[in-house]
Amino acid sequence: DCVHALFERVDFSHPARWPAIIDQVLASHPPAPAARPDADAVRRAAPMLRRLLDDVLHTRLPGDIVLATLRPRQRLVELAFHLPTAGLTAARLNGWLAAHGYPLPRLACAALDGYLKGFIDLVFEDAGRYHILDWKSNHLGFSAGDYGQRRLASAMAEHGYHLQHLIYSVALQRYL
Repeated sequence: DCVHALFERVDFSHPARWPAIIDQVLASHPPAPAARPDADAVRRAAPMLRRLLDDVLHTRLPGDIVLATLRPRQRLVELAFHLPTAGLTAARLNGWLAAHGYPLPRLACAALDGYLKGFIDLVFEDAGRYHILDWKSNHLGFSAGDYGQRRLASAMAEHGYHLQHLIYSVALQRYL
């Protein structure tokens, strides 16, 4: 929650403003249980979050995108959506996902008849193209090697992130 709140509130292109946002986020999402906040944990978390912002926002992404260069007008944070689900069944969805090669655990739910409501963490525009970014903070290990392609693919499949990506893609297409 703390990491998500940080990326929701921070202006990527103005690092001078980051310390104040970090302090606000840590006040509302302390690293220790709220019943007994630990001042030392909060003090240690602030520089960690600053390094996290620096690392994430200055990493060169595919397409030569650097998030720190995005202006606020290029971003939509927590884009809400509603998608109709009338007649959608787990069997139909499982069949479609399997036919298109998505490695997901089989879904099991009653037929849906209503709307799916969600929020996309970040939609941004770069060079006329729109991108979806979902902040993930899954712990896969303590070394960079623990975050290689195999481990990431396994976590993606285990948590159903491919389905989340597909849903977000439909939601963004409809929004646009």
